[in-house]
Amino acid sequence: MFCKKRKRNACLLPIISFAVVVWLQSCDLFFASGKPDLHFDNNNVVVFTGGANISNMRKDAYLETMLVAAHKNKRLHFRNMGWEGDTVYDQYREDGFGEWTGHLDSVGADMIFMQFGQMESLDGEQALPGFIDAYKQLLVSVKGNTRQLVILSPLPFEPAALSVPQETLVSVPIVNAPVDKYVDAIEQMAKEEKCVFVNLYQPFKTGKGSFTGNGVHLTDAGQKLAAEIILKELGLPAAYRDKWEPLRAAILHKNELWFHYWRTGNWAFIYGNEYVQQFSRDWKNRDHRILPEERNAIRPYLDSTEQRIEKAKLNL
Repeated sequence: MFCKKRKRNACLLPIISFAVVVWLQSCDLFFASGKPDLHFDNNNVVVFTGGANISNMRKDAYLETMLVAAHKNKRLHFRNMGWEGDTVYDQYREDGFGEWTGHLDSVGADMIFMQFGQMESLDGEQALPGFIDAYKQLLVSVKGNTRQLVILSPLPFEPAALSVPQETLVSVPIVNAPVDKYVDAIEQMAKEEKCVFVNLYQPFKTGKGSFTGNGVHLTDAGQKLAAEIILKELGLPAAYRDKWEPLRAAILHKNELWFHYWRTGNWAFIYGNEYVQQFSRDWKNRDHRILPEERNAIRPYLDSTEQRIEKAKLNL
């Protein structure tokens, strides 16, 4: 009876339903493949988060330089919020520094690159379920309604780079750390959470040559290689070009200023538990706190380096 009254619509329902199912399945396959679904819009704020290897990116800026060059017609703002020792379980900060998520909000983060799992893999395969639960909770805390997340896989350890006698190497924890198992679990998590996933583990594991200075932390060449792999996975030009060096120099200057602005020395005396000390106050007017003003004085210089980056882009 329904088909007779609404024959055309009723007959179309199975077709539409099938199309929706196919579309949803294709989305899952799209994310599972690690292919990009990123939209870099003008004035987007892109934040890098993770442990030491992410924090150290500020010192070479290959990834940022390549992303800027790939979007030279858009003005993008990058902030490195990596911190040595950060894990999915804990992001320790000084008293008064504020929560990790609050800092993402304060810079207006639109896109977040995240990398965790290498050091956590030292806990062994038995800790993997708890690791994924903690990672998912971290994603929920930062995702928001519109933020785009890029999950970078952990890197393999490089035991050969250690200055350890061969006979004792087998007893070093990084030798048997199941990083590969963590990579697989992270990739599955990224698929479930609809995040872009970039597999850095496999290219580094199968590549030739050394890429760390101590088995853990990437060298300058290692950072450059990681940037090229990430750009390739995102479907962007993946070969670093020497003509980008002036742009990279401007970005490095900006990164240094950002580091001193965001991770200011003597933070405890500025906003932490030592702010009551006279050290942070004007020697004539003890009610006048000078250290916060000195920190804020960096901001105009930071803004000017953004202008220098825009000028450097004109020569690309």
